[in-house]
Order: sequence, then structure tokens, then C-alpha cells
Amino acid sequence: MEEKLLFRLLSILLDYPEEEFWEIVKQREELVKELPFGEKLKPFLEWAGKQTERELKEFYVSTFDFSTKYSLYLTYHRYGDERERGEVLARLKEVYLKEGLTPNRELPDYLPLVLEFASLENTEKGKEILTEYLKEVEKIYKNLKGDKNPYAHLLEVLLSLLSMEPTLKASKN
Repeated sequence: MEEKLLFRLLSILLDYPEEEFWEIVKQREELVKELPFGEKLKPFLEWAGKQTERELKEFYVSTFDFSTKYSLYLTYHRYGDERERGEVLARLKEVYLKEGLTPNRELPDYLPLVLEFASLENTEKGKEILTEYLKEVEKIYKNLKGDKNPYAHLLEVLLSLLSMEPTLKASKN
């Protein structure tokens, strides 16, 4: 259950900052205390809490929209703009539709969308996609961390969650 909650939380925090994002930032003290990997979330949430809405939106756009090395489109890191990428995107969309998720606003490989899919209770397919693209997530993380970008903390939480998942489940049962 906490795993699915963390996937949803990361989905919101890695997406363009809208109302839900700010609700999470307001609850940062409770989240840090109550969630697994809360201490790893803390630096990002504290940083975000010090930004104005406009500053954060500008930072988000400059980070993710103007640099391919931070692109949140996972297949881009594997295929670039090659034709094969289009085929993979079509297959991903089919997986979503079969599981009841209709990706309307973004391409199906958009990391916040994959995380939202992974947060759904009735399927493990989203987590399988994250695992399949683990090297790409690691690449984005290394690029962000190397440039001391606060969003690196969120990818660190995701990587910790994916690598420590059996321990997390065992500790909660």
C-alpha cells in the first residue's frame, strides 16, 4: 500500500507543479515522518516550500522542457527520435488502455504518467515498466544529481523504492 502511495506522490511531484503539488508541499513535515524514504524526500520538499509558484514553474520548465539530458520521456533516452520509439510508445499505450488508464495529455512513456500507472491498485504493469526502464531512470538521476538539481532527490527516492521494494513489503506485514 505504501509503495503505491509513494508512486502516486512521486508522480505528482515530478509533474508540472499544479494544485496537488502544493498540497503535498504543505504536508511535508507529516510526509517526511510517516513515509518510507521520507528523509530522502525532505530536501526536495523543503526546497520546493521556499519557492514561489512562479519560480518553481519556471525552474521546472527550464529543467525538463529545455534539456534532453533530463527528459522525463523514458523511451527518448533509449531510442532518441528513432522510428522504433514510436512503435514502443504505441505498445505502451495499448498496455495502459488494457488496464483501464487512458493517457490523454502526455506520451505514455512520460515518467509521471508511468508512476501514476504504477500507483493503480489493480495492476503491477506500471511497476514492470519502471523496472524495464530502470537504466533510463538512473541516467536522469545521475544527470540531475551531477548538476545539483533538487529534482534528483525525487529520482533517488524512486530508485530506492524500486531496489528496496521486497524489504518494504516485508517490514509492513
